[in-house]
Amino acid sequence: MIHAEAAAVILIIALLSSKFKLLDKGGISASIPIGYIIYVLGGVRYFVPMLVFYLTSGAATKLRVEQVDKDAVDKG
Repeated sequence: MIHAEAAAVILIIALLSSKFKLLDKGGISASIPIGYIIYVLGGVRYFVPMLVFYLTSGAATKLRVEQVDKDAVDKG
């Protein structure tokens, strides 16, 4: 049963990552099997910290890119 749960969770995260442009297609393709393996072998206990890291690093990267773009417009 955990396999279906893992597949559903990973699919939802992959779709949201694509929608919000946190990863490109190659990143999504690489993260699906890795996330699935972590979820199935380690369970939620190991998956949640990885998910939190992914979300915070994705948000920080987006904020930094927006700041760099804003600075470039201000200088140009």
